[in-house]
Amino acid sequence: MQHTKIQDGYKIDQDHYAAQLRCIDTSSLDLNLPDKLLNEEFLSAFLSLLGGLGWLIQTRLDIAIYVCALQRAAKKATTGHILKLNKLTKWVRRKKFALTYRKLQPPCKLLAISDSAFKTEPDSALAMRGAILGICEEREGTVGGTLHILEFYARKQRRVCRSTFAAELNGIADAVEVARLVNLTIACCHKPFTSPLALQKLEDTAQLPLAIEVCTDCRSVYDALAAEDTRTPSESSLVLILHVLKELLRAKIISKLTWVHTDDMLSDGLTKGGVSRKALFDCASSGRWHLKHESRTLSEKDIHTVARSFMSQISRGLTRLTQDWYQ
Repeated sequence: MQHTKIQDGYKIDQDHYAAQLRCIDTSSLDLNLPDKLLNEEFLSAFLSLLGGLGWLIQTRLDIAIYVCALQRAAKKATTGHILKLNKLTKWVRRKKFALTYRKLQPPCKLLAISDSAFKTEPDSALAMRGAILGICEEREGTVGGTLHILEFYARKQRRVCRSTFAAELNGIADAVEVARLVNLTIACCHKPFTSPLALQKLEDTAQLPLAIEVCTDCRSVYDALAAEDTRTPSESSLVLILHVLKELLRAKIISKLTWVHTDDMLSDGLTKGGVSRKALFDCASSGRWHLKHESRTLSEKDIHTVARSFMSQISRGLTRLTQDWYQ
């Protein structure tokens, strides 16, 4: 990676590495048969170039979803996959991409911008999860601002998802897990040689250096968490994740949950290959996340009845079971 000093910060890029990548020669392939499996020679070239593009994911958010899709097809790569790989190689050589880190003005927060996609491929139930984690300036009444991207990922959902609601909720839960780990790492940088027990106590008492704010563009998940009486979703097991997130909000481990408009969702390009990369390019080049639409925020103050709601649901469930048993 190449680090460049700018007036008020630094830029990190891998453009010099991307310029060395070369497309695979397809002159001896029958391009009219895109579903034909590759022979050993072309498969070796495919995996080699795919590994080179995978190395670029350290800084290039714009290609993460494409590399992930090609990696899933690596064992049974076809002529069509080579054509897509060459197209992606031409893209990274033509489009310059650099992460910008400008000077932050305290106070700051740790932002976890989560997004998911359900049925991302035709005739499949594949669900993708993506998130961007970074340090952002804390400004009252606003979500975005100067943003230092620390981590990002585009991966397949670990749990089975049968709906968009399930994909988004599981995506948020995964993003929170990663954000907590990043936050503890930052705490160790602020206070070296801190014991795990002391770190756990700092988190439990909301005394870590940075507060975690989670952003999503799924209004149904936001409304489910904002509701006083948490209703059981069509997938009953999801109610446990809803209550866990509510409990994290109540304990201030998550300081805020923010709903942002879909047009402002920065992680959209990490879960969908068909959307524009402009938001990712703008954020990377400017070092700032700009929101053009109104957002809504849910905090600990809005969560008053987590335990009461949960216990009332258990009570109602036991009552129904008792009535069914007597009947």
